[in-house]
Amino acid sequence: MSGYWCFHRSLLDWKNGLFMKGNYARIICFILSEAGYKKKTYNGTELQLGEFVTSYDYIAKRCCITKSSTRSALKTLEKQHFIRTRTSFQGTVITVLNYEHYQNSARSVHAKGTQNARKTTPSKKKEQINKKEYIEQQR
Repeated sequence: MSGYWCFHRSLLDWKNGLFMKGNYARIICFILSEAGYKKKTYNGTELQLGEFVTSYDYIAKRCCITKSSTRSALKTLEKQHFIRTRTSFQGTVITVLNYEHYQNSARSVHAKGTQNARKTTPSKKKEQINKKEYIEQQR
């Protein structure tokens, strides 16, 4: 897996410091890293932006916590309106609510940065002309 995901600063202050309590940090980071950044189909299940298919066992194993702690944390995150879960025949589908808020702002900043970099990067031809002008001015 390649790429990146953003950790929005608002998560640090989120819901009375929930991120800093117990296993929530691990699970939130896991969820953000697994959430789909584009629509796709997984074994016949249509997944929207911010969704992925998983299981409690898999999350527990990846986050190094117990299955019951995983289930409890996911229920709390659901009550706090960070995620929504639903069961499918493929497993548990987790949806990050407001995914665009947490991730798209970074994409737009990245895109703007890339755009600006393209605008300010001079072409080789232009650099050669500038060098010739500089040399002529020095004579």
